Amino acid sequence: MQRGRQKRDLALVSAQGVVLRQAPRLRGHQTVIAQTIAGLIACLILALLLGRAHLVGALSPFALPFVVLLQQTRPKWAPFAMLACVVGAATETAAQAFMVAASILFYLSLSWLLFGRSSAPLRRAVLLVVPAIALASALVGVWEGAGLWVILLFAAIGALSSLAVHYLFMETLPIFGPRNRRALRDEEIICLSILAATACSGLAGVTLHGVRLALVAAGALTVLFARAGGAAAAAPVGAISGVLLVVVGGASPGDIALLAFGGVLGGLLAPLKRVGPALGFALGGGLLALFAVYPQNPSAVLWEVGVAAAASIALPRALVEALGQLLPQTQAHAHLEQDHLTRMRMATALQIREAATLFRELAEALRGGVAAAVEPQTQVAEWVGMASDRVCSHCRFYHRCWEEHYARTYHDFQEAVAAVEQGGREAPLPEALRRYCIAPEQVRQAIAENVTVGVQQLALNEQLQEARQLVATQLGGAADVVEEISRQLDRPESAWASREEQLRTRLDAIGMAVYDITLHSITPARVDLTVTVPAYPGYERDGRLIGEVCSAFFGEPMHATLQHTPSSLVARFRVRSAESLRLETAVASAGARGASVSGDSHAIVDVGDGRIVLALSDGMGHGEKAHAESRSALALLQRLLSLGFDVNHCVATINSILSLQGHAEMYTTLDLATVDLQSGMATLLKVGAAPSLVKRGREVILLSGEGLPVGILPQVIPHPTTFQLQEDDWLILFSDGLLQQREREQDPLQWAASLVAHAEAKTPQQLVDYLLQRALRVHGRRPADDITVLVAHVLCAQTTHARAS
Repeated sequence: MQRGRQKRDLALVSAQGVVLRQAPRLRGHQTVIAQTIAGLIACLILALLLGRAHLVGALSPFALPFVVLLQQTRPKWAPFAMLACVVGAATETAAQAFMVAASILFYLSLSWLLFGRSSAPLRRAVLLVVPAIALASALVGVWEGAGLWVILLFAAIGALSSLAVHYLFMETLPIFGPRNRRALRDEEIICLSILAATACSGLAGVTLHGVRLALVAAGALTVLFARAGGAAAAAPVGAISGVLLVVVGGASPGDIALLAFGGVLGGLLAPLKRVGPALGFALGGGLLALFAVYPQNPSAVLWEVGVAAAASIALPRALVEALGQLLPQTQAHAHLEQDHLTRMRMATALQIREAATLFRELAEALRGGVAAAVEPQTQVAEWVGMASDRVCSHCRFYHRCWEEHYARTYHDFQEAVAAVEQGGREAPLPEALRRYCIAPEQVRQAIAENVTVGVQQLALNEQLQEARQLVATQLGGAADVVEEISRQLDRPESAWASREEQLRTRLDAIGMAVYDITLHSITPARVDLTVTVPAYPGYERDGRLIGEVCSAFFGEPMHATLQHTPSSLVARFRVRSAESLRLETAVASAGARGASVSGDSHAIVDVGDGRIVLALSDGMGHGEKAHAESRSALALLQRLLSLGFDVNHCVATINSILSLQGHAEMYTTLDLATVDLQSGMATLLKVGAAPSLVKRGREVILLSGEGLPVGILPQVIPHPTTFQLQEDDWLILFSDGLLQQREREQDPLQWAASLVAHAEAKTPQQLVDYLLQRALRVHGRRPADDITVLVAHVLCAQTTHARAS
């Protein structure tokens, strides 16, 4: 049996069924071995070239810093790299091989003396590298029979160069260390190019049929950066490679311009994939060789440029992609970041969905855990039993009362419990019980205490059940909101990103600079996005152009509105599907008995998905207290609606909170009308509110609802009414104070409908003023109850836009 070798795939799957991550617990051994061998071979080749690289004579300060770098990142590869460095130096000169070997031995000796078998820490490694290379450089001077001053000069050059090279190579730790997703900084890119160019300088002096291999390697390196990062990455690499080759004597000063200019042209042709950068490098290097650098004898340089371009074409695509993932602002790195963000987003959506499931299970558990109501007879029997155990169990007449005359005694105790429940703790016992009981006061006191505690316990249990219902309702609503969030996160990002890029191209085509485009929804008739543009003079007019372009792009009418932005440098437009209907609203109110503050409150909430909620609340009583109650109810309603809660959940939550306040006189009515501006469907939800009216020409439609105000009963069951609104309809919501201001002999609803039918108003403000004035005119200017009238006029969206223009 092979324990622990069961291959199980761990996967994250989105709602669309797309596998986001597949990570086998046990990878194939062949893949791991192949990757390890490829990385080791690349490091050995790099070590071999760095061992050959030198500055002056046999001074080679490049090998030891690279060995230290591998000791920090790949300690198992470090011994092989040491050997490769010595072998590479031996292919150059014996003195250089001696210096490389001596510097490595000095470093290992100092490290063993100071830190034992563990390698030196990264911050202290430089304290060992500098003296090791300084000593090795001094020994090279002794090897070559130089004088004392020359030996000291060699040691100083070796120490200073090793200090610089060590810090430059240490900047490339993110490449050799653990894989990370962040892009390299500019300093790290320069250090990476120096490391690669130094390796290329290891080929200085090596020719093949007159072709300088160092220049060919530097050219291929430049084209590699051009393919991976474009002109911005290739130009500095070409210049640095040329400078290092000039320093070690592997090139002439003109080759610096040749490599840099060839890298620029190659980077500009990077969109042509494999052939474009090579062609651009060959073109740029060839032009400089013909007309600037080597105009008398350009043939050798042209061969070198051509060979470098051909060699760059042969570079594997995996190497280009791996380098591109390290460079900022490259497509490969963007794809890596996008893939990482997609995985994180899908994982977050999965966790949120699990949280929603947990919320729903908790809500069901709380609803299912509601205790059954205790029957009154059972409760009375319990109280009788507790009183008899406390008083009668120690009485000498217990056998006579509870065994011989059980029915009589139990009936008399029941009568005593009923008397205490009705008359309180001081209520007298029944006369029949007092005739034969020798401890009537003790019995009365025990029954009174049991009844009092029992009633309090019942009240507490009732409040507990109400609280559990409130929590269950909130958990259910939270589960709905969280599931909606998970669905938004679980959307196919690639399709959305493609839409955003296509729309950006459309806006660029008309000459509009766009900073950012963010899609929020692409559901038909519910398209919602944000476009950010520069806030140059006259940017307010861009909204019309953005709306037209988005309308043509999505194939439906869209409208752009300017949003407030905290920065004055950018302007943000919210673009949404244009609704087929618009609402014009107005509100008028009057306080009871001429008070300046009305107990009624109103709210108009834009839910954000093409729906408008009109809300009216009438608090208990009048004045500041009633206004605070109604205002708090509507404030909570607005908050819940903005978070995405359903209207029914909002009403149930408000009712539960008010009922748990513990104030018997604290309740408020709710009158809610939800209007869909796309379809014109309206849903009316009334909780203790007065009926509403819809005016359609001369016809008036009465809309009523059922239910007590919120805060009275522990639970409220809304009964919504759905109806279709048409263009030019008038929706009128009002508090019950309006119906009290009527002629005494008239029916209140008939009177209100008659007022609405004969009103000749053209705007909502004129209608609310007319209704309020007629109501106040009946019984003077001091109404008996608060009056609030909310009117919404349904208009065609095009008509509204025309008026605004």
